[in-house]
Parts: sequence; C-alpha cells; structure tokens
Amino acid sequence: MTTRNAARNVARNVGRDRARAPADRLRQFEPVVYGLALTALIALPAAALAQYAGPSDQPRYTGITEIVEQPVDDRAVELEGRIVRHLEGENYLFSDGDAEIRVEIDDEDLPTTRFDETAPVRLYGEVDADRGEQPSVEVDRIELVDR
Repeated sequence: MTTRNAARNVARNVGRDRARAPADRLRQFEPVVYGLALTALIALPAAALAQYAGPSDQPRYTGITEIVEQPVDDRAVELEGRIVRHLEGENYLFSDGDAEIRVEIDDEDLPTTRFDETAPVRLYGEVDADRGEQPSVEVDRIELVDR
C-alpha cells in the first residue's frame, strides 16, 4: 500500500467515525432517558391517587368512643388526637383525649417529618370491625396538625 492509498483509507475511516459519533453520543444518554421515563411512570399513578377532601354525605366517625360503642366495618373515620405509642409492626395506640384505639398505619402513610407522642395529628381511614375483636382503625392518611 502506498502512502497515498493509506492517506485515503485514513480519510475514509475518519469520515465513517464522524458519521458514527452522533449515534454513539446519543447512546450515552440512554440511561438518563430510561431513568426519566421510569420516573414519569411512577409519578403519574401517584398523581392519579389524589383524593377528594370536600364535604360528604357519607357518615363518618369523629370520636373513638363512638367507634367502640357502635362499630361499623369500613365506615370512614376522621380523628384528631395523638399517637400515644408504637405497639408493634404497623400498629400504634391512638388517643383522642377521651379514649384509646389501636390504629394500623402503613410505613408509606406516615408523615415524612419526625413526630412524637406530643404532636397532634389528624387520621383519615376506615374502621376495621372484625367480629369477636376490638374495633381498630386502618389509616389511609395522617396529617400533622398545627396548634
């Protein structure tokens, strides 16, 4: 191969490399694109889970004594008080100042802000009234209350 032919081959290969370069540069962004797509797929359903928080004709418990005396399974609950202590797993003891009841709070439903037994909270959920057992509350949402 002559020097002239070698120079032509180099020039051709450089041209090919330049043609491939944009595609290679795009490939380096694939993990970012996939990451953004995955984030969007996770975030969109979360936005769809927003709940109506306005007035309702549905009966709703607002006191523990009412729940204990006349438990109705799956009836809505809105309680204000304090989480007195952690019992085990996802079970806590909740007090509204008049009575106490066991509440079940999934870890993902707990507030992201740390709180203790002195912090006032508002619980939203429903009654779990299995026959033969004390009624409890399955919490769907918990809010820290400013006082």
